[in-house]
Amino acid sequence: MVPVPDWPPVLLATGAEIDVPFCPEDAPEIAFEGRPAPAWGPVCPTCTCDAPVGGGCHVPTTWTVTSDSCAGGGVNTSFDPPASWEGGCTATNFIPVGLQCGGVPCVGGIHISAPTIEEPPCTPHGSDPPPGTAHLVPEGFGAPFARACARAPWPACEGEDGVCLPLSGAPFAMCLMHEGDEPCPEGWPAKRLLYGQVDDQRQCEACSCDPPTGAMCSVKVHVYSDVACTTERLAVDISPEMGGDCYPLMSGVALAGIAAEVLAYQPGTCEPHGSEPVGEVFLAGATTFCCREPMI
Repeated sequence: MVPVPDWPPVLLATGAEIDVPFCPEDAPEIAFEGRPAPAWGPVCPTCTCDAPVGGGCHVPTTWTVTSDSCAGGGVNTSFDPPASWEGGCTATNFIPVGLQCGGVPCVGGIHISAPTIEEPPCTPHGSDPPPGTAHLVPEGFGAPFARACARAPWPACEGEDGVCLPLSGAPFAMCLMHEGDEPCPEGWPAKRLLYGQVDDQRQCEACSCDPPTGAMCSVKVHVYSDVACTTERLAVDISPEMGGDCYPLMSGVALAGIAAEVLAYQPGTCEPHGSEPVGEVFLAGATTFCCREPMI
């Protein structure tokens, strides 16, 4: 007997869509078809980033001779290497011994810019999703599904103010149905909230990589008095972290050649991003089912 007004009785079957049967002969009318809200989001891969490929440490490109022994305010003379220089001995510029700049020797020190690191973007990768408990698929014949069956009218119960439902057998359960999300009436404790429309638009965000950071490099620079780079006036190790600096030289010496070599280079790394579920689940047609027994 079903004594609850405004809650039409139904026989409800749930399970994988391919397994939910059609309505039985004694309840042949489809009163509802739908799905539960998705219980899980997408299982996303783990994002990683390759090390940058093809990067490198580049020798300084700006060399400026100063007349003031690095005190500041002297006369500057360009001593830059040629364009696309890679560090080999070069004598593009020549300052003879004793050359005057503003009444003082042109050579008193040399400003050398810092070496630079250039690295391309890292390549992102997404791993296979980790193994774990199988998640229900959101759509298709294997997805969770529900079908409620009814008849009009249900037969009245003999001697009772109500209607009588036929004995249900698995996978059907005897239930009451109501539009919206409602509390269950007394005596019908097993609640199922189902939806006529479930549109799960969630997907995994694409993997990406931040720009490379943490690279290290060291360069040794040389300054020579001759074009053959044999008479050395300065040799010092520099790195990007040090920034450009000025190095005093003997006043008035001749300058002709420079050279530089990369001593060490360690590529940087990239921080991975992505692999998070993005998007929304759109639900419509909420319907409450209250059953005599809990449903599987």
